Amino acid sequence: MNNVERYRHAEFPIRHMERGAMRASAVRFFVIGILSFASAPSFGQAVDPNIQVRIETALPQPEIKPHLPETERITVQRTKTFTTTIERPYTCAEIRSPSPELRAKLAPEKQAMLVDSKVSCKELQTFVGLKKEKVVRHKVVSQTIEKPKPRQTSVSFAFQTQPGFDTNALKANPGKSDGVLNTSAGVTAIIPVAALDSVILTSQVLDQRYATLVSKDSEVFANSATYSHVLNAVRGSDKVVSSGTTVSDLLNLGISSSTVFGSGFHPYQIELATASAALGRTNVDVGGGAICGAPDKEVFCAAQGVAGELDFTTSDVASQRNVALKAQTNVTWQTSVQGLSVTASGYIQGKYFTEVLGGRQDLILQASARADWIDGPFTLSFLVQALQSFSTLRTAQYNSLAFYPVAKIQYSF
Repeated sequence: MNNVERYRHAEFPIRHMERGAMRASAVRFFVIGILSFASAPSFGQAVDPNIQVRIETALPQPEIKPHLPETERITVQRTKTFTTTIERPYTCAEIRSPSPELRAKLAPEKQAMLVDSKVSCKELQTFVGLKKEKVVRHKVVSQTIEKPKPRQTSVSFAFQTQPGFDTNALKANPGKSDGVLNTSAGVTAIIPVAALDSVILTSQVLDQRYATLVSKDSEVFANSATYSHVLNAVRGSDKVVSSGTTVSDLLNLGISSSTVFGSGFHPYQIELATASAALGRTNVDVGGGAICGAPDKEVFCAAQGVAGELDFTTSDVASQRNVALKAQTNVTWQTSVQGLSVTASGYIQGKYFTEVLGGRQDLILQASARADWIDGPFTLSFLVQALQSFSTLRTAQYNSLAFYPVAKIQYSF
């Protein structure tokens, strides 16, 4: 065996050993990677179990109400032509040249008096009486009518700030009280469809800051599209033209999404998308027909709304996917102070989470009271809200009591 062959035989076991070592290293790194991934907490586990409720209570929620066409009262004038019968004295010419009609009124022996020059015209007028005749008259008539205003697309911009205190700021178990500042800005477009329906498009951004729980500060992008179909509309009073006295039955079909980030829009946390259907009756008079408000802006002094809603929520975090059924009501009273109203509302909601290991069903009870003072584009409010959640998942049970003064400015075009 020459030197070259010896070198080749010696090289073979060395290369074989190197390849074996490389394979062992690759397997070792692969196993370590799997164990590291398996031992790390998943993204879904880092999301608060009640994050959807936190978003819903922080964002301005859309009202279930119609956007009915406005009407106005205008005065119109028209000329009325009519025929009437009048009585007048005969003229002297008519007496001296009597018509067959006049002669028929007098006996034959008295007809000679009509041409007797010794009898004055005045005496003859008294003698023959009054003449009846038909005449055409014209009269100007004024009438007040209701005229519907053309429906137009409206766009509104709103800015709202809501500092407050919550006894369970994170809606968690166990809970922790904290101060929270919710600041939101949004744009809403209302597009009229057909005679009474509307398409409502809304886009909002929310900044949520906590006094001590700063790691939970978040930013939220929220968008929604709703088709509002008026099933029935009944005027509550014919004495006013405002839609504030119209009772309406509604069917709202909508889709909405919320994208949640950490403070400063980093890191990304969760995406929630919800399809909903709501059936409700709005503006039911519960004040005995009493009407309040300025002319052309009249409303019932006390009015109630009721609604039922079915929601389906999906998410990139499987544990947040759920089906929810909600029944809600509210009653609003107008006060003697111009622009000030008081509202009491509440709902009961059942949620079934479809992707939670071991199952999760929630029952949520909410009650709230608020006072709103509106002056043009400005609204000042004070809100008290109580929440109680029962859940088959212990960590999802909670209760909270929150107090929020609210300042809002909104401009519509």
